[in-house]
Amino acid sequence: MKRLITMIWILGLVGCVSNQFKALAPGSVRVGDMTVEATDASWNKAPQTMTWHLHKGSQLWTRDGLLLDYMVLIPGVSDGGTLFKSRSKSLVYPTYQAGMLPNEIVQLTESSLAKLNGTDVAVSSSGLRPFRLGEQQAVMFELTLTGSEGPSRRGRAVAFVQDQTLYLMLYVGTKLHYFDKHWDSALATMNTARLAS
Repeated sequence: MKRLITMIWILGLVGCVSNQFKALAPGSVRVGDMTVEATDASWNKAPQTMTWHLHKGSQLWTRDGLLLDYMVLIPGVSDGGTLFKSRSKSLVYPTYQAGMLPNEIVQLTESSLAKLNGTDVAVSSSGLRPFRLGEQQAVMFELTLTGSEGPSRRGRAVAFVQDQTLYLMLYVGTKLHYFDKHWDSALATMNTARLAS
């Protein structure tokens, strides 16, 4: 009996640890087959229990809490893949197709976010423009997420394709205060994105 109680206590302790956000120290962070720099010590990586909708290798970061701001880093979406994963057969995400044009990648992102957030949140996009990540040609675009409950949110995404594979980095924050508060830090991290060698 004592052994059983000890095992339950250890499993409970492991469960508590796995539900904790992890503070990211400044420096290089591996995100699938991509690396980025956490440019300051204010980012926190969400635990796996909160990232069930992300494929292996993707990461979810926040500075002031997921209800206020977050950055999603999605590496290596291959032809036929999705930005998010589904737990339900009834929730089918749109798929990335190799050779998609920039405006189609924007539509893919918008549709995927709309499915992820459900019918209570309207997602729209605008402002598609070229963007450069070092030597990598990319695009940047704006997103708006408006829900029937809770604050409206602004988003900004950077996407690029390398070897027919899509990479997406998305920052979202409340329109009031938090988007503007942390956008510069999010952009600084996005600007460091490189494919791991």
